[in-house]
Amino acid sequence: MGRRSDHTQEELKELIINASMKLITEIGPSAFGTRAIAKEIGYSFGTIYHIYDNLENLRYFVKGRVLDNWYKELSIGMDKQEEKAKYLIDAYIDLSEQQRFLWAFVFALPSDDKENAPSWYKEKVDNLFSLVIAAFEPIAHNKREAGIAARAIWPGVHGICVLDMAHKLEMVSNDSPKTLAHNMLAIYMTGIKNMEGELEQAS
Repeated sequence: MGRRSDHTQEELKELIINASMKLITEIGPSAFGTRAIAKEIGYSFGTIYHIYDNLENLRYFVKGRVLDNWYKELSIGMDKQEEKAKYLIDAYIDLSEQQRFLWAFVFALPSDDKENAPSWYKEKVDNLFSLVIAAFEPIAHNKREAGIAARAIWPGVHGICVLDMAHKLEMVSNDSPKTLAHNMLAIYMTGIKNMEGELEQAS
């Protein structure tokens, strides 16, 4: 395929990212490759390397765009909710089901174990997780306790999504992902209340 020059570099960046997301959404993470993307946008695959240096670099930009989209979607939805933690749990599970291939792409292990994520990407991950902490603030005493709760509960929510995606959740329970996640939240909150009661009795 010959080289084209129909778009500016910034426009090409958007074309490549949007084409990547389209292929992943429609076909799956395995569709993420320079030749498939080049065919989708009508440019040579050399153009992709010119813009993003290599495929792993592009991978982070695509994942970063997905995280940005999720942050915007979840933050807008969460602002309208009173029970923010329950909302975010449900919304996250919905994302894993409704955007299954994109979710798998974002959370798949890197192809190179020695690869280090760029700092700007880590900031996007932290930004998304800040929503989780914010969701727990209304049911915690302070931001520190909200952070502890988020880090205790969220790996479990994520694990439920992973098992469900692998069609192995039924090996653990017949309950739905949301029911399991809500039960986990309720058990955690009950444990916190019991601890508080024991501390009050001891004082």
